[in-house]
Amino acid sequence: MVRLFWCVALLLGLVGGGGVVVAQEVDLLNQYSASRDIATFYSSGGPDAVSVALASKAIRLDLKVPGGSPMVSDSGRRQGSAGFYLTNPNGVTGLFASMKVSSYGFGKCAANPAVSSMNLRLFGYWFNDGSSSGAGDLTGNYYATVGLNRTADVSGQELNIIAFIWRCGNRWCSSGEFVTGPVVAGVVKKNKLANLGIEWDQFNHRFRVVMVTGSGKKVTVQESFLDYPSAIPTNPPISDSKGGEIANSAARCQNEASVVSGKGEFSKILVLR
Repeated sequence: MVRLFWCVALLLGLVGGGGVVVAQEVDLLNQYSASRDIATFYSSGGPDAVSVALASKAIRLDLKVPGGSPMVSDSGRRQGSAGFYLTNPNGVTGLFASMKVSSYGFGKCAANPAVSSMNLRLFGYWFNDGSSSGAGDLTGNYYATVGLNRTADVSGQELNIIAFIWRCGNRWCSSGEFVTGPVVAGVVKKNKLANLGIEWDQFNHRFRVVMVTGSGKKVTVQESFLDYPSAIPTNPPISDSKGGEIANSAARCQNEASVVSGKGEFSKILVLR
C-alpha cells in the first residue's frame, strides 16, 4: 500500500499544481525522481484521420475510424488506434494519468448488429505465461488496461471506466480471451477529468485499479482488483509495450458511411517502477 499511497499523493499534487509532467517516473525509495520516459507516438488500423499532439499541458489524440462505405459485408468491426508507447517499458509496474474524453461520435449502420465503441485507456503487456514460441510471438502475453469507454448503444453524457485482463491467443494478439473482466469501475462525464491508474501487484497475483475523485479534503480513492490464477507463470512479456491510446471500433457497413470518432487527452502521467 505504500506504493499506492505515494502514487495517489503525487497524482493529486500534480493535478492541483501548475506544472505538467508528460511521463514522469516515481522512484519509491527516493519518493520522486526527475528522470523521464520519452513517449513514442504511433497510429495503426488505417484510420481516415488521426492527430497525435504533444501540447504544453497534455498529449491530445483525435481519431476517426470508418466502418463503411463501401465495405464487402455488414458484419464485424473495423478497428484503429493512436497513442504513445513508453520508450523504456522494462520494469514498469504501473501507470497513472489524468484522462478526459472531449467528444465522440458514432455513424449509423442499421444492417450490422455489431456495437461500435470508443476507448481512451492506459495499457500494458505485463508478463507472458510461457506459451510464446519466441521473439515476435505474443501468444501468452497478458494485457491489462483501465480507461474510459463509450459505446454506440447508450445515451446520455457518461462514459464507463472499464478495466480488464486479456490473454493473447495468437502471435499478433488479434485473438484471445478475457481473463478477468471487463469490470466497470465507475463512470465519468464527457469533458470531465478522470484520475485513473493500473498497477501490477505481482505478489498477490492481481492488478490494482485506482480511481481518484475530488480535491483538497474531499478526495476519494476507489480501488478495485483484477485477479488472475496464482499458478500462471509470469515471464517477461514478449515485445514489451506500455502506454496510452485512443482505440475506436466501427461496425462494418456496405452502404452507410459509418464512422467512429473520438477526441481525448492524457495529462499528469506517472510511471511506477
